[in-house]
Amino acid sequence: MASASIWAWGVPSKARNLEGEIHRSNEMMKQLRNKSLKSVGVSVLGVLVLSGCAQQQNADYTPATARTQTALEPVQSVPMTTGAGFGPSHTTVDYGGVPHIKGSMSFPTGFRGHDGLLLEKTVPAEVMVGQTFNYHYDVINLTPYPIHQVVLKDRVTGNFTADSSAPEASSVSNGLAVWEIGELGPREAERITVTGKAAEEGTITTCGWATYSPIQCEPIRVVQADLELIKTGPSVVVICDPIPYTITVRNTGSSVLTNVRVTDTMDSGLRASTGGSSATFDVGTLRPGENRQLSVIATATSTGEFTNVAKAMSSQGVEAEDSVTTVVTAPALSITCSTPKERFIGQQIEICATVTNSGSAASEGTVVEVAVPAGASFRGANVSGQLVGNKVVWNLGSLAAKGSKEVCANFVGMELGTLVFNAVANGDCADPASSTCTAEVSGVPAVLLEVIDIKDPIEVGTNETYEITVTNQGSAQDTNIVITCTLEDSQEYVNSSGATSGSANGQKVIFAPLASLAPGAKAKWSVVIKAVKVGDVRFSVQMDTDEIERSVNETESTNQY
Repeated sequence: MASASIWAWGVPSKARNLEGEIHRSNEMMKQLRNKSLKSVGVSVLGVLVLSGCAQQQNADYTPATARTQTALEPVQSVPMTTGAGFGPSHTTVDYGGVPHIKGSMSFPTGFRGHDGLLLEKTVPAEVMVGQTFNYHYDVINLTPYPIHQVVLKDRVTGNFTADSSAPEASSVSNGLAVWEIGELGPREAERITVTGKAAEEGTITTCGWATYSPIQCEPIRVVQADLELIKTGPSVVVICDPIPYTITVRNTGSSVLTNVRVTDTMDSGLRASTGGSSATFDVGTLRPGENRQLSVIATATSTGEFTNVAKAMSSQGVEAEDSVTTVVTAPALSITCSTPKERFIGQQIEICATVTNSGSAASEGTVVEVAVPAGASFRGANVSGQLVGNKVVWNLGSLAAKGSKEVCANFVGMELGTLVFNAVANGDCADPASSTCTAEVSGVPAVLLEVIDIKDPIEVGTNETYEITVTNQGSAQDTNIVITCTLEDSQEYVNSSGATSGSANGQKVIFAPLASLAPGAKAKWSVVIKAVKVGDVRFSVQMDTDEIERSVNETESTNQY
């Protein structure tokens, strides 16, 4: 708190020219007081002079710190005088039953309709000697704009001792207290209250004035251009599936971005849905905080690990990029087929097919088919194989990567020959695989040799005819059939005929080979001999074929007399 008599009224030589002005102001205030205050029944001991007053400081003053925005309470006003458009005006006001004098003055010109700052000062009409009282200034910005470098100055005559002020003065020098208020916002008011007392009877005169600096301020906004791009997509896909990517481009700065363009470049092995190696989007304008979401569908042309990069740029020169790595997998089917090398007609033939997925992805919807060849009859299958049309079909479903499955079916060969089995494997996302295996259907060799004589007994000197019949009783074809006949000495060769031609060589008759004899077929030969001696004779026939390991022999007895 400042010491007593911080604003003692002592008039130095440089300020004596103000004494007359103060005296005249006091006289004017007395007249106003006498006219106006009679209605409130008070006598005025203190007079406000709201004009510049040069006063002498006699003591120090405590500096100010706090600042408050004033809300002025409504009071009863009694007009005293007006400045006729220029200068100060005065009224009497009643605060809680105590008469006060309120003076107003605008700055810097004194014409309130043209000025930007209004200074209102309120003092009690009278105070008691030694009694603490206060007066206050309201510094008001009259404009809808901020004003700057606002300064309030106050001088008080020497018979006033200041105790404190709120806020405290910025400086006190030569009897002048200064409050550097600084900036006042639009229509903002600052109240400054001074507290003190009078040591003796008389009149206290306090003068205040204010200044400010009109400042023309234009904001220049400094913005930051920034761009963010986030790309998401699957980490693993199967080659036949579409690959969806999502690109989010966002303006993360404070500047509007124009001509934003996004390009998503595909790695080798990937193709954009447009058919090219990249997809481009014209996003246009992005305001701060605004984002745009884009979708890209790619397809894979091969397996492997692929990284494709999306990049965004704008006319402001900012760029952003992000990438996604996708592993493209695929199933790879192969199939093998196996059968017994040979089976006889009527015997069961088992064919087995093994399907293997050597790829990097499961094969979904895996199906194995084996066509039923001509000459074979289907007899059943494992793993729920079903005959569908002319194919045996196994629906295996999902076949895991590196997995395999064996299926088997049974057939019976109905005809001699080679049965060709075609096995095919298919999957939803796999190339077809096929394999072929064969089974030889053979017959059982079984040949019957029969020899009969037409006449028995015969007289010596007459002829006898022997008939030779070969029947293929088996299921296999007989080939290279050779018939050899042997006559005893009591018989003599006459001639021969049949399926092949014969010729005699001594006591043997040899027929040319019969190339083949089908199952169930017969071949016949005949030999005519002449009986030359009496006796119990044996006519011998030997048959050889490629299908039998040992010769077949047959004899026919004839009684010659």
